[in-house]
Amino acid sequence: MLGDHPLTDLASLDQSLGRAIAEAESCPYAWLHSLCTDELPAGWEDTLSAHSMAAIMNLTGMAANQLLEPIRPLPSLDWRRVTDIKTATDLAHLNAHAYGMPAELFDPVCNLHIWQDDCVALVGYLDDQPITSAAALPVAGTIYIAMVASHADHRGKGYAEACMREVVEAARQIMSSEKITLHASDAGKPLYAQMGFEATTTFALLTLVNPEAEAH
Repeated sequence: MLGDHPLTDLASLDQSLGRAIAEAESCPYAWLHSLCTDELPAGWEDTLSAHSMAAIMNLTGMAANQLLEPIRPLPSLDWRRVTDIKTATDLAHLNAHAYGMPAELFDPVCNLHIWQDDCVALVGYLDDQPITSAAALPVAGTIYIAMVASHADHRGKGYAEACMREVVEAARQIMSSEKITLHASDAGKPLYAQMGFEATTTFALLTLVNPEAEAH
């Protein structure tokens, strides 16, 4: 994130992007930054270009207090909670594959430091192969849903929705909030709306156009 306040002028955006890149350079992992685009000033895309940055994905913030009932019977899988390196790695690789991104962007997920007792991550297996995933983390007093993905060969069969519902049910056993939040890709928005989520805000995921480029 580039901050927790609106960036309503280009000078503030320029400074925030510079700080974000400086912080990223100190991190040994590949990175992405999220930028709320609702209140950005005109010309913000040019400021991104000046920092050799570009938006690679649009996201919509969505929220729900209760999930609607599914409109079709949902499949059952072998649900495994992320409790070891194998399931953590399966979760990471599923998401890299599903979003068409380099696997190294998801390397930080291939560990057990994230998946503590206050959160839930599940991978669904079919014939011992990982095909779908979802996670829930406590964020800002909400159940935040992340890492929702399905293998390309198994999409359109309800696996992602089934996994999300399993995660939400498990999360409500350990988290005090009823409110559920997430960031939806353009492809995922129709499913989330069908499940009862409403759009709240918009974001862009940013990265360097040239990883060797320096901010200027």
